[in-house]
Amino acid sequence: MNIKKVYEWFIDKWLASLLTATIVFILNYYKDLPETEKKVFFHFTSIKTFLNSGIAVWQVALVLVFIVILHFLQIKKLKKEKSQPPKKKIPDDAPFLKYKSDKFGQERWSWDYEWSQYDEKYSLLHIAPNCPKCNTKMEYDAFGGVGTCFKCRIDGKQNTFKVNQLPNDIGKEIERRVHSNEFIDKVI
Repeated sequence: MNIKKVYEWFIDKWLASLLTATIVFILNYYKDLPETEKKVFFHFTSIKTFLNSGIAVWQVALVLVFIVILHFLQIKKLKKEKSQPPKKKIPDDAPFLKYKSDKFGQERWSWDYEWSQYDEKYSLLHIAPNCPKCNTKMEYDAFGGVGTCFKCRIDGKQNTFKVNQLPNDIGKEIERRVHSNEFIDKVI
């Protein structure tokens, strides 16, 4: 089990819950006291009586010391994280970033890349077929298996074309070509 996760849970969830429950318990305890004891409640005689019950003071003190130590460790950890330089990402001049268009079968496809800070890698984005007439990136309709070219539509030409490939398959093939370095001679 990861100590960091346990520690964060302890500080974030458990400690806040414990403090809230303690305050609610004390308020309910005060509310249920007879009127004569409510007057002396804040003289701490009732609290002394409560502390002399089943819980020893040294046990409470030990828990409090433990909580304080955890708090200081959390502060130290945060300071250390702030002083560390941010993680480096893949350079913007990686050769595959220029590989944004290719022919698959008889169709030309285009795409973009997006850097994922969480995964620390680039992923494919906006994979779409190009118009066979004007080479403009088309809008792909997965239900009909057709691509629609907005430029040809504006120009009054044929604007829907049958697409034989699926974007998901094209994405897998792009990744395969990048990993095998087949893309190098195809960079436009």
